[in-house]
Amino acid sequence: YNMYFNRREFLIASGTFLFAKSSFSGTLKTPWQSAGPFYPDWEPDDLDNNLVNIGLRGVDAEGIKLDIFGTITNPEYKPLSDLIIEIWQTDKNGIYIHSSAPDQKKRDKNFQGFGKTKSDLNGNFEFRTILPVAYFGRPPHIHLLVRDEFSIKLITQLYFENHPLNESDFLFKKMNPEEKKINTLILDRKFDKKNTFTSNFQLIL
Repeated sequence: YNMYFNRREFLIASGTFLFAKSSFSGTLKTPWQSAGPFYPDWEPDDLDNNLVNIGLRGVDAEGIKLDIFGTITNPEYKPLSDLIIEIWQTDKNGIYIHSSAPDQKKRDKNFQGFGKTKSDLNGNFEFRTILPVAYFGRPPHIHLLVRDEFSIKLITQLYFENHPLNESDFLFKKMNPEEKKINTLILDRKFDKKNTFTSNFQLIL
């Protein structure tokens, strides 16, 4: 799909230089952050919102499972539907699915690493993934991109509450306290499943 690959080329070219857009209107919005150097340069065979289980393999990825539930709204909290949401992150070993990412031979082949879904009529969406790990001194985080068929609406990173590396991280420190709060996931343990966490969050565009 040409539009997809044009967007991919744009992100690969921009790499870590796509930094935050600041809003001075006083209205809280989800802050833009770097796409980073490891936006996938190839697509996994399975490209859905379940990163833990690929196709019909029946083997789950290694790591602590995480179900995240998001809602996209405008600053007046009106739900935004039919937007495409993508996430990408490290596996349990701190490795991305990217040809230039280190230690590809150690990558968990059962972890999808990159997922995609759409917001529904209420602006809701969800992903099943794992808790990412720290790497290169950065705290665990999930990259997230929102777009429609024509343009990118948001690129950001989601962090995890009270991780010791957060406050020393160069990107986390760029956010003000309100932005840090909206971009930080608070984990709740699922009562019905061992080693599974859940988190709810909001994206404001």
